Amino acid sequence: MIEPGKRSGQPCVRGLRITVWDVLAWLAGGMTDQQIPDDYPELEPDDFRAVYEFAARMGRRVEHRHSLPVPSSRSSSLTAIDAGAKLQVTDQPRFCYG
Repeated sequence: MIEPGKRSGQPCVRGLRITVWDVLAWLAGGMTDQQIPDDYPELEPDDFRAVYEFAARMGRRVEHRHSLPVPSSRSSSLTAIDAGAKLQVTDQPRFCYG
């Protein structure tokens, strides 16, 4: 799902105004996935699993970019970006680019 006006196009958790990068920064800062919902009760346990999966896919994509030739057309690179943005861990999408 694309939401152009939300968080400058960053990947958001389940359409919320919380980005993947927000959650990863809180975790890197020492908070646990049990502590974060105390401050952000709209986050659910499945959201954290989706954040971890998204981060893993991003890491693989970066790794592959360094080992594979760069796509010759802009549309093929956008297709790869869009495919990564549609990550789903449950029946409902957990991420959108907004």
